[in-house]
Order: sequence, then C-alpha cells, then structure tokens
Amino acid sequence: MNVAIVVAAGRGSRMGGGQAKQFREISGIPIIIHTLSRFERCATIDETVVVLPEDARDEFAAVASAHGLRKPVRAVAGGETRAESVWRGLQSFNEKTINVVAVHDGVRPFVTPDEIDRVVREAETGGAAILAVPAVETIKEAEDGLVLRTL
Repeated sequence: MNVAIVVAAGRGSRMGGGQAKQFREISGIPIIIHTLSRFERCATIDETVVVLPEDARDEFAAVASAHGLRKPVRAVAGGETRAESVWRGLQSFNEKTINVVAVHDGVRPFVTPDEIDRVVREAETGGAAILAVPAVETIKEAEDGLVLRTL
C-alpha cells in the first residue's frame, strides 16, 4: 500500500485575513481540495491522510464532503511543528503494511498526478525519492522603488 500525508496544519498567519490558508479558495475551491484532488487522481496512491489544526477538522470534513473526494481521506490533528505533524500522520496508519509514504505540503496545489506517480514509482525501486523543479530566478529593473521591466 502506498499512502500520502498531506501536511496542512499551519495557520497561514503571515498571509493575514483570518482564514487559514488551506481553506482559502482558488476559482471557488479551497486550496486543500485542489491539492487532495491531485493525489486522488494518482494510480500509485491508495490512501491519504491530511494533517490539520485540531480545530479545523470539522471545517475540513464539511469541505471534503461538499467537494466529493472519492479516495479515502482521513483527517488527523497536527503538532506544533511540521516534523511533529508528519509523525502524527505516520502514526495514524497504525498496523497497515505500507510500501511508500509520500509527504506533501497541503497548500502547494500545483503538483500534477503524473509527477506524484513518477516519484512514488522511483521510491518503490530506489528506496526514496524527492520531487524538485529548477529554481527560476527573475531579474527586475527598478527605479525609485518601482519595477520598470522584467529582464
């Protein structure tokens, strides 16, 4: 069995606005649903656990129900740190036989199902894998604090 832990236990406090980042919407759909829908379409992922703040689990249940996720998704309470949240996600699988665990940030919805499947298959054969994309540096020309153009 291959599983995914989608970590969304942060508060998004740097963004302001009061609403947790994972529940903010892109095109009318919460970011966490966009992210989970990518994992739902993966042939290599059998089950997903989403790690949330304790007080966000009811909101997540309502959002997930409204958007009709098809594959099993369980919500567990996160910890004080990302590492603790991932650990709680791992512990939630109990005694199940797990081959690969994919860990992903819940507010990064632009990963594709093909990318996830490719990383899981690589982990199955190589023991571990990570998805990375090249960093693209943007250079701006500015004057008096205003951007004039992108080079």
